[in-house]
Amino acid sequence: VWAAGPKTNLLKGQSIRFDKATVMRGFKSPTLNRTFETIYFTTALQVTGSANVSSKVHGANAVPHVASSKSEKLNLTINNYTVEQLFKQSNALSGKQVILQGKVVKFNAGIMGKNWLHIQDGSGAPMSKTHDITVTTDADVSVGDLVLIKGTLVTNKDFGAGYRYTAIIEDASVTKK
Repeated sequence: VWAAGPKTNLLKGQSIRFDKATVMRGFKSPTLNRTFETIYFTTALQVTGSANVSSKVHGANAVPHVASSKSEKLNLTINNYTVEQLFKQSNALSGKQVILQGKVVKFNAGIMGKNWLHIQDGSGAPMSKTHDITVTTDADVSVGDLVLIKGTLVTNKDFGAGYRYTAIIEDASVTKK
């Protein structure tokens, strides 16, 4: 089983566990030049189990997070955020261009003249609704696509009929990865 999360130091023989994760099937990692049949993206890993102290691993085998504001491997700019960061920093980022990399988990075409995407990157928590952000765009994508999103973050957007968003990315350009 493969899991990706924050960099974690492990000793040989130790195990990890996590409570919440986003499952991705057929995930191709450009950084590792490898396709994972199934991988779990999580924001928190707990180290469990006993270790064999003769062989220490310093996170060298850790798989990088899908998106990170500090990721140089993805060649992203300073405006790159995780889904969770967009929610946590939404007031400060409102009206600004943001960049997000993640997986399309839902796609609705042609609603109010726009295509609507739901993007997840393994960050955030379902219970606090900080794990999934809605994006409006003209681009056509498919559920399961890995994408790079560039758009304007808007806060407290109310479209009526119960469609209110704490944070939403509007009029985004979408690049498939």
